[in-house]
Amino acid sequence: MSESIIATAEYDELLDSIKRTLAVGQLRAARAVNNVLVETYWQIGRDIVQRQEEQGWGTRVVERLSVDLRTAHPDVRGLSVRNLRYMAALATRWPTGIVQQRAAQLPWGHVMVILDSCPDRETAEFYAQRAVAEGWTRPVLQSMIASRLHERSHPALTTFDRAVPEPDRDAVREIVKDPYVLDFLAADPLRERDLSRALTDNLARFLRELPSAEDLSATVSRTVREVESTTTAT
Repeated sequence: MSESIIATAEYDELLDSIKRTLAVGQLRAARAVNNVLVETYWQIGRDIVQRQEEQGWGTRVVERLSVDLRTAHPDVRGLSVRNLRYMAALATRWPTGIVQQRAAQLPWGHVMVILDSCPDRETAEFYAQRAVAEGWTRPVLQSMIASRLHERSHPALTTFDRAVPEPDRDAVREIVKDPYVLDFLAADPLRERDLSRALTDNLARFLRELPSAEDLSATVSRTVREVESTTTAT
């Protein structure tokens, strides 16, 4: 067997296969480390919140912890006052645990955006789930939150089901929550909710004014008879 390897299709295939295996392994390792990181941050945040409640400590304890932790672990990033406060906010938002939550699968930067921008747990979980499922980058996540996607995905339309025929409901919902449609029609994001309702009202009115299947059938039959009578007379 020759010691020299001559580049062949088989060798290139083996090389590409190993590269792919390494890439997949690195990705899995990065995700596992990220999950552990978020879980660790949640545990730190839980301990801080619990001690603050038990001891009556104020926010200054976080500043003292940051100094002491960075002295003990000078090479560890993420021990700033700001980050410790995010950890406490994470534990407050998910007090029963983070391991099973979608947020645990997101990069820490995404989690900070959600904590900053989502006022309650339900909204936070909505964006965490969508970000994980659709692989959003941080700018995309920020844009979706700014556009208030959660309001378009769960429209509060009290007369919607009565006004719009069942076969048309899904199509109408997709139209009024489509961010491209709303962004095109209203540059001001503060008007999007009102615009969504107005669009739904107009579409519902339009659909109510359409003839029913029986009326349409009668109209077609009448038109056919008129055409036939005209043709016969001619």
